Amino acid sequence: MLDETDQKIISILRKNARISVRKMAKQLNLSPATVSKRIAKLEKEGIIKKYTAIIEDENVETSCSLMLMINIGRETDPDVFGRKLSKLPEICICMRVTGHYEIFALANCKDSSKVSYLLNKIRRLGKVNEINTELIIEKYKNSEVKAL
Repeated sequence: MLDETDQKIISILRKNARISVRKMAKQLNLSPATVSKRIAKLEKEGIIKKYTAIIEDENVETSCSLMLMINIGRETDPDVFGRKLSKLPEICICMRVTGHYEIFALANCKDSSKVSYLLNKIRRLGKVNEINTELIIEKYKNSEVKAL
C-alpha cells in the first residue's frame, strides 16, 4: 500500500518524469536522499515500471493514428495474441477488454498506405474474426490515465 508521500511522488513524476530529485524534494519538504530512496523503492517494487515521453504526433513521421478493436477467434489465446500485437512497432497501446472485442489498440502509421500493411500483419498473429479500424482525426488529451 502506498502512503501519501509515495502518491505525491507518483503524481509529480506523471506530470514531469524528468524533474530533478532536488526539485521534487523541495516540493515535498523532504531531503533529496529520502526522495531518491522512495523512488528506488517504487522502481524495485514495480510500481514505477519505466520513464517515457509523450510525443506530439504532428512533429514526427506518423500521420495516421488509429484505434483498433479486434475480435479474435475462440481458438486464439487473447493473452498470447495481445503480447504478439504489443511487439509490433506501430502499436502504441494494447489492452485486453470486455465486450464484443477482446483487444483494443492504438497504432500510428507513417501514412494511409501503411494501414493495410499493418492490418495484414495483425491478421497473421492468430485467428482474427474482425478488426474495426477508426481513424483518429483529433486528439484532445494525450497523457496517462490516472486512477481516481
